[in-house]
Amino acid sequence: MLPVASLGIFLGTSVASVREFPRSATMNPKLVEKSLDWTFKIELTLLGGKVRATDLLNLSVGQILPLGVPVRNPVVLKIGGYNSFAAVPVRSGDHRGAQLVERLPQSQLETRSTS
Repeated sequence: MLPVASLGIFLGTSVASVREFPRSATMNPKLVEKSLDWTFKIELTLLGGKVRATDLLNLSVGQILPLGVPVRNPVVLKIGGYNSFAAVPVRSGDHRGAQLVERLPQSQLETRSTS
């Protein structure tokens, strides 16, 4: 179970982040500090790609599958299962990353995560 304060920043709600949450008797300072090291499952989801059935049937390892989506079109970054940001996939050293373009409004969070 996660404190609501730690999820606010990821879910786009108005709840304060862990660092902003008042450290009172209700929040153990050690728990607050430890929660900053927690990890959350994320996904980059490409919306709108179209692939012909014959291309899918003929897939093989090492083949490049064109998705029909311009490189600069943003993808959706899901954090904890919720659509949270529009992002562009990037390279960060030897790793893949996501450059955040904009936070998705609350209405899009609710609509897109159910579809």
